[in-house]
Amino acid sequence: MKNIIFDVGNVLIKWDPVNIIKQAFPECTDLNNHLFSFKEIMPELDEGLIDFSIAKQRLQNELAITREKIENLFQIFLSSLTELPCSITLLDNLASNTALSLYCLTNMSKECFSYLNKQYTFWNKFKGIVVSADIKLVKPDPKIYSHILDKFNLIPKETVFIDDMLENIIAARNMGIYGIHFTDFDSCKNELRKLGII
Repeated sequence: MKNIIFDVGNVLIKWDPVNIIKQAFPECTDLNNHLFSFKEIMPELDEGLIDFSIAKQRLQNELAITREKIENLFQIFLSSLTELPCSITLLDNLASNTALSLYCLTNMSKECFSYLNKQYTFWNKFKGIVVSADIKLVKPDPKIYSHILDKFNLIPKETVFIDDMLENIIAARNMGIYGIHFTDFDSCKNELRKLGII
């Protein structure tokens, strides 16, 4: 294998919408409606169909809450996106292998990527990055995999893709890419060891 493509959410960066909603609305006894609305709007942000300002306005209307509450929700959302230390160490180790080229393929809004790009330094480990909102395509759409393969001239059978969502892995495998379903750090590391990558 020559190339490894990393997902970001729950692979390199923690993503926990349940905890985000709990922190943002501690006074609320039934958070299901808030969580549903928050999670429902994420795919549109990831696909670049709406931006944060539109998302905030829609959530404010749907949840019938104040502007201050919405701003606090998004502040908690961004600040909750913290590095997963073991994964970052793995990324650093793989980056030191000159036989490998590392890439990133993430479903993410432009605002979220802009925040994380300023917050963390691991992005320079990647030879190339594809953010869904920039190209208005999201995993598991086969077109997004074709995009990253074509953009960086990657051969599928020489490429590993690591993602926490099984449907995204299945889509990658259908493109001829070797998919590793990230359920935990140790199992991912074992998969890479089996491939002779580490």
